[in-house]
Amino acid sequence: MKHRPIIQENLDKETTKKGKILYLMYAYKEWLIGLGLTLVILFIFVFSMLATQKPDLSVRIISDQPVTIETLDHLSTFLQESSEDEILIDVQNYLVDNMDQQQILMAQMVAKEVDLFVIPNDSSEKVTSLVNEMIDEQNVFSLDGPLSDYTVSTAINAPHEEQISFFKKALSSN
Repeated sequence: MKHRPIIQENLDKETTKKGKILYLMYAYKEWLIGLGLTLVILFIFVFSMLATQKPDLSVRIISDQPVTIETLDHLSTFLQESSEDEILIDVQNYLVDNMDQQQILMAQMVAKEVDLFVIPNDSSEKVTSLVNEMIDEQNVFSLDGPLSDYTVSTAINAPHEEQISFFKKALSSN
C-alpha cells in the first residue's frame, strides 16, 4: 500500500512490526478517530432503535383539569385486565387549554399513535369539540366503578385494533 511520501519515508525507518503499526496509527489518527466516532454513533443509534418499546395501547385523557394518579392507575388496571396478555399501556393526560399539549396530541394523531380517548363526563364544550374531531363516533363507551365519571372513545385510525377489541368485549361483558 502506498502512503504519502513523508509517511512512507518515516514508515521505512521503523524496523519492528509494532513500531510500524504505532506509526501508522499516529499518521492516520484523524481517520481512526473519525471512524471510531462513527462506529460509536452507529452503535448508539442501532441500540436505541432496538431497545425502544412501543406501547400496545395508547390512551389519551383530555380534560380541563389534571386527573389524579389514582384515576390513571384505575384506567391502566382496567385496560390491563381487559386484555388476555400482558400489554404495555401508555396513558397520558392532556389539558385542553395547554397549546403545547394540543400540538403534541395533533402530531400523535397524524402519526396514528393514539388508540383511545378518555374524557370526563362533566368536561367543558371545548374538550368535547376537540375530541369529537378525532374519534369514531360509533365507538363511544361509558365506564363503570371508579371510572364511571369518564367516557371512552376510539380514535380515528387507531393503530391497535386487536387491543381495542379486547377492551370492547370487556365493556360489553360488564
